[in-house]
Amino acid sequence: MTVILMQLFLVSCIQRKPIPTDEEMTVHFLANEATFCELRDSLMSLQNGWYYPSFYRDNKEFQSEYKDELEENCDGTIPLYKQQRMDSMLKVIGCERVYYTNPKMIREGRPVKLTFQYWSRGYSIGGTGKNYVYCPELPKMITKWRQGLVEGKETEQVLDEIAYEDTTIYRHITGDWYIQLEHDR
Repeated sequence: MTVILMQLFLVSCIQRKPIPTDEEMTVHFLANEATFCELRDSLMSLQNGWYYPSFYRDNKEFQSEYKDELEENCDGTIPLYKQQRMDSMLKVIGCERVYYTNPKMIREGRPVKLTFQYWSRGYSIGGTGKNYVYCPELPKMITKWRQGLVEGKETEQVLDEIAYEDTTIYRHITGDWYIQLEHDR
């Protein structure tokens, strides 16, 4: 029991990676823009799904039991060589997962949006996340979503100014690429 308590104490003392600044994220994006674009194109060529990679890729028992559900949420038809290439691109850009508009919904007229998970703190319900977003229609959609596009200041500064209320704000990088800061209390 003492060993378990010591481990929990040590884990709680570990410093988490601080939230990256907009400038750091912009520099990182520009240095890896070709990889971001290649991964975007690979994801947009998928036939199904909402996110990549699957949460249960390494759990064969779960995969066999929930095969239909997995194929619906994370395209189960991706060949192994393509998964390996996409995984290596995720490592290069430092992102854990990418959420994307389901291809069927795009065919029905829903806008393309890919969210590359870059940094997060908190729990599955509530917390703060800083991501890269590719969305050609974002400027039109922001007013509809009642979210903001930040210019001339750090996204964290805006979060401080609104007293950490639930929000999603964006900062333009280049082309159709943005930094997204989400906060959920």
